[in-house]
Amino acid sequence: LFEQARLSHYFFHQSTKILAKQFNISLRDARGIVQSCPACQKEGFGLGIGINPQGFKALQLWQMDVTHVSEFGRQKYVRVSIDTL
Repeated sequence: LFEQARLSHYFFHQSTKILAKQFNISLRDARGIVQSCPACQKEGFGLGIGINPQGFKALQLWQMDVTHVSEFGRQKYVRVSIDTL
């Protein structure tokens, strides 16, 4: 579970509490994962850009992004939201 939590954090940049709850690992282990993440060291210990924390259960933690689709013309930016749990 620790390796799964580490890989998930390097992709989604969850907080310590969310990692511990989601992967059933200790807060100490989750804190170590967050502290060893190079991206989080640059940004601080938050969830990171594009994550909307709403809780710990399904449909409560969303990853959001905006992408560019030039074929759409004037409305060429598309916002995508997915449930990450």
